[in-house]
Amino acid sequence: MPHALIEICNGDVLKASDIYQKSFPDEKVTALIDYNNDVIPDSLKLAKHLGHKLNGVRVDTSKGIIDHYFDDKDTSSFDPHGVCKELIFALRKALDDQGFNYVKIIVSSSFTAEKIKEWIKLKVPVDLYGVGTYFVNNTTCGFTGDLVRLDGKPQAKEGRADYPNPRLKKVPYPIY
Repeated sequence: MPHALIEICNGDVLKASDIYQKSFPDEKVTALIDYNNDVIPDSLKLAKHLGHKLNGVRVDTSKGIIDHYFDDKDTSSFDPHGVCKELIFALRKALDDQGFNYVKIIVSSSFTAEKIKEWIKLKVPVDLYGVGTYFVNNTTCGFTGDLVRLDGKPQAKEGRADYPNPRLKKVPYPIY
């Protein structure tokens, strides 16, 4: 399920999962769960909503932001930015405590072979690692493309926004 689907549902992960389920009724849902930057509550809501139709949750938090799970916690002993192991341990515990031990945890966002080896050694409860940028041999130019407006109004995954750039020019395209 792409972030864009959640965006057109105004950040409502449950609505987006319902649309996805209707579009692909024979598939279990693997949902991006970091759109609102509140991974654990959103994962639990989704698991309660979908039950065994939920295959897994994918945490893809940008390394530039901190999940709301840490809002009232002491993070002085570790780096809470992005997809951090402390968040994943807490997510697994929360899912298991609520009876959702069948829900897989997928992580992505800045994962390298070295980071994956470290997490495996530390037994971070991850079922699948998503690797994208690091397949490309390019260490100087990392980027993502994000939708940041919906019907002319701001609407984006938390931590993303419209950053005007005077060097960019609008390119007209034909509508067929």
